[in-house]
Order: sequence, then C-alpha cells, then structure tokens
Amino acid sequence: NGCCFGLPSDLPWACVFPPESLAGDVYPGMHVHPTQLYESAYMLLVFAGLLLFDRTTDGRRPPLMAGVLTGWFLLLYGMGRFFVEMLRWYENEMILIPSPRFTLSQLISLAMVVLGMVLIVTAKRRLPAPSVGKRRAVSAHDSGQIRGSASAERK
Repeated sequence: NGCCFGLPSDLPWACVFPPESLAGDVYPGMHVHPTQLYESAYMLLVFAGLLLFDRTTDGRRPPLMAGVLTGWFLLLYGMGRFFVEMLRWYENEMILIPSPRFTLSQLISLAMVVLGMVLIVTAKRRLPAPSVGKRRAVSAHDSGQIRGSASAERK
C-alpha cells in the first residue's frame, strides 16, 4: 500500500519508489531505506528462532512455562520494531518528541518490550504450558480390551 517507507538513504540496497506512490511523492526520485524488507527479514528470523526455541524439548530443559513464548515474541518484536521505526518516515502528527525523534509506534514498541519481559520473568509462578501432541498413550489393558482384565472377568 506504499506506507511505512524509509527515510532517505545512500546505502547500496536503498530503493526508489514509483512517483505515483506516497513515498515517491514525499521523496521523488530519492533512494530510501526499504523498511518493509528490514521488518520482514527480522520477523522471519524471530519466527525461526522462536520455533526452534519451542521445539527443543529433548529432555535437556523442562517444558516452557505458560506465557514464555508469547513474552519472547513481544520482547523481540518490540525491540526490532523500535529500531526499524528510527528509519521510517512519519507525518509530523505521529512524532511525539521531535528531537531526538520518538514516534507513537516506538512508544507502543517499548510497551511490548516491557510486557514481554514481565511475562518471561513471572513465568516461574505459573504452571507449565500444556503439551500439545504429547498425550499419554492408552494401552489396551487400560481400556479393558485385554482378556482377563477386570471388566472382561466380570462378564
């Protein structure tokens, strides 16, 4: 949709937006940070890292406590978003503090970082997260299907 474009840049991977886009209107013919790509690449790394973190329960560490994975997502997303926001163009109304520039999105990002830290730190007080796909196998004896079991003997 053309929003969330970056500030002018002279880096080799900076890009020029079409003149009919908002970025092309604000910075006609100028190279800008591809902040959409920065955030996409960062979030792909966060996803891969959290997926590995969640899947490495091979007995060397206890299962994750409820809220830990969400806490890490909020913490990592908030940190990445805070820094990407430094490279984005914003209308003056979205800038809370002009110098150093601090935006509403950065404030929200900081709140996410704090909430993530709270979830991680307070996880020790909660029960472990439910194990998905790790149900106890019900044996034929438990279900009364073996001859000689208590239910078969009553018949």
